[in-house]
Amino acid sequence: MIEVAVMDVVEILKALGDGTRLRILHLLYKETLCVGHL
Repeated sequence: MIEVAVMDVVEILKALGDGTRLRILHLLYKETLCVGHL
């Protein structure tokens, strides 16, 4: 789970660097779905 968290952080940083909020919202949306399935 730690590796996944690190990857998410990297993706978020990339999204911020690109000035893209959709990628961040998409990642948060996927995490919300994962939590919902648990």
